[in-house]
Amino acid sequence: MQLAIPNEIRGRVTSVVNLNMVLMPIGNMIIGVGSDLMGGPKGITIVFSCIVLVLVVIFLIFSKTIRNYRLSHAMNRTHETA
Repeated sequence: MQLAIPNEIRGRVTSVVNLNMVLMPIGNMIIGVGSDLMGGPKGITIVFSCIVLVLVVIFLIFSKTIRNYRLSHAMNRTHETA
């Protein structure tokens, strides 16, 4: 992966990859609590769904790029470069 990215953003990509070591125990704790409260597969599905919903709402609220994104503009850009 490191060889496939430009040198300018190599440090950023490395830091995102290293987040795995920090976020995995936190995710395991959340899933464990949800599993204890609601049961195995059902609890995991509900907890993951809630986490994804919260993340999507946060991205939609705080990311101007995502709010202003239009599929038609992206399609036009891909056709222009091809």
